[in-house]
Amino acid sequence: MPSLPERLAADLLVARRARDPVAVSALRTTLAALANAEAPPAPEPSTSAPPRIGLVEHERLALSPEDHARILHDQIALRAVAADEYDAIGQSEAAATVRAEITVLQRYTP
Repeated sequence: MPSLPERLAADLLVARRARDPVAVSALRTTLAALANAEAPPAPEPSTSAPPRIGLVEHERLALSPEDHARILHDQIALRAVAADEYDAIGQSEAAATVRAEITVLQRYTP
């Protein structure tokens, strides 16, 4: 069975071909959140060595399926808060769009 990021990436391609902006936005930002979570912590600056110039490759962190599920849940929760905030300021159309993104992401919850 494919991992959550693999399923999201495959469905992103389908959403892009279908020109579904809500699904594209939800899937793209969730994939970005997963990628950000894989980033290793920044190294502490050394006072004795000069700073390195250029790019340095670092091994990505391995996320478990539980990490993936937690990040997905966090993305849904963030959108729920945003939708409520949009409603509070009278932006019902924006709230509806964010709620539609929640619906897209809820397809991936167990």
